[in-house]
Amino acid sequence: MENKEVLNRWHGGGVSALLALGLLAGCSNGEPEPTFAPSRLDSTPSSDSNSEPDVDFDPVNELEPPEMPVELSENTVEGAEAAARFYIDALNYGYATLDSDPLQEISLNYCGTCQLHVSSIEEMRDLGRKMIGGEIDMEEDLELYHEDDRYLFSFSITQDALEVQDEDGNLISERVLTPGTANIITKFTETGWRVYATSNEVDEA
Repeated sequence: MENKEVLNRWHGGGVSALLALGLLAGCSNGEPEPTFAPSRLDSTPSSDSNSEPDVDFDPVNELEPPEMPVELSENTVEGAEAAARFYIDALNYGYATLDSDPLQEISLNYCGTCQLHVSSIEEMRDLGRKMIGGEIDMEEDLELYHEDDRYLFSFSITQDALEVQDEDGNLISERVLTPGTANIITKFTETGWRVYATSNEVDEA
């Protein structure tokens, strides 16, 4: 299949078929708000995938914001991939610390889902809520398609089990460990590579 056909098909009519997970929904003003999202970037993987999240961990005091890769300024496939990977880092950091600045920096304003994540992070902060667990791990295998100033990257991902708690530690919601595929379109702009659209697929049980 031609690169242009893949990109247009995915970003046009095919996005709605990829919304089952709700984590990286298609970037469109008509798409629903994500139902859950990732958390801390530096958690230590557990040998027991069903273990409870570490409720004593305080990510705000542990994490530093991810640094924008220097490759973003280069109009290369390496720069495009660096933007896609940084987006996941920014999501992990944003929900762990309730700081949306890195996510805003890597996302284009018309990426609807990117802006929904920003709003979700800021709402959690305003309500005094926090997320425990939920880190997204990206695998090294990927597929990519290219057209003009855009690349579509598809990564295998796993999101750890998570809990959302209120300011008193009461459980608001929880999710189990979830494997799937993240699809991220990056676009080269006058300020370098930025995220243009995102979506995802969930692996069948």
